Amino acid sequence: MHLTSMKKLLISVIVCFFAQNALAWGRFGHETVAEVALHLIRGSHAEAKVKALLKGEETLVTASIWADCAKGFQYCHAELTPEMERFVHHNPKHHHYHYADVPFQNKQYEGQGGGASSDDVVHVLKEAIQTLRTGSPPSGRSWTQREALFLVVHLMGDIHQPLHVGAGYIDDQLHFVVPANNKEAESMNTAGGNLLCYRTKPLHAAWDDDFVVHAMREHHDKTPLEFSKGLVLSAESLTAPRGNPEEWVGAWANESVELSFLALKHVSVVSVRDAGKGRALCGKSSQNEIPHENPTHSEPKKVWDISLTDGYPEQASHEVTHRLAQAGGRLALVLKAIWP
Repeated sequence: MHLTSMKKLLISVIVCFFAQNALAWGRFGHETVAEVALHLIRGSHAEAKVKALLKGEETLVTASIWADCAKGFQYCHAELTPEMERFVHHNPKHHHYHYADVPFQNKQYEGQGGGASSDDVVHVLKEAIQTLRTGSPPSGRSWTQREALFLVVHLMGDIHQPLHVGAGYIDDQLHFVVPANNKEAESMNTAGGNLLCYRTKPLHAAWDDDFVVHAMREHHDKTPLEFSKGLVLSAESLTAPRGNPEEWVGAWANESVELSFLALKHVSVVSVRDAGKGRALCGKSSQNEIPHENPTHSEPKKVWDISLTDGYPEQASHEVTHRLAQAGGRLALVLKAIWP
């Protein structure tokens, strides 16, 4: 193969790799959640209502990554559809919808140190569920019923990823701390582990992708559909809490903050250094860089190198399996509560 052709192929592979890993939970994680839920709503009124909102070849599984794909080309390696462009136009802060940055030491969503906002994953998931249940979005939101479904399916996965709700803040002595105020938090925030570098990869990305793949391999599964079949038994044992489904979200967020404490307490901060450019935050910059995950934010100036305790990947993969089962089972409960 000609050298120029090889170089183009290599760049294409790199772009596809990062596009795959740009998704929160990764494509495999989100599709596994949707596959579990799809199995559990089969034959129900909820399944019929979901199908009525979807078009053509769309399924709950394809819907599970829509909200990430709407962020831009680098996320799904595809141009935005007109529907996505409309959503982006009317929801300029949609990048923020996927996470909260609550200090993990709080062990609950609300508490000292902030990190919560009206556009975070907790608030938006509640409001998207409410939109589907009542038939119209709350005041100040501009999304359709279809877009609300896309948000619910996706954010139910996100809110069960510990580092999408809990975050670490590091002081000048390389200690995890709870910031005293928002200004102090700006220079300490590790962005849910995106700025914590384990070798050349962010810890957040390891939770999104590596530990999911590790869990699938442990179960000898190659696809989300195969993986989901082993999670259904655990997922279908879950029961719906009392009240309207949007009222259930806070407790699930609290679980993730508690789990983020476990995810980060086994992390040792080794050093701080300048961040790489583009998506190569944990490595050195190159001329073929891919844009940072959130282009609405300025580029991070620093990252923290970390070490992990022995057995961390295995324990994390076990927790990932549990959380994906919970997310899929609870998504089914939410959909059935919206459309009994």
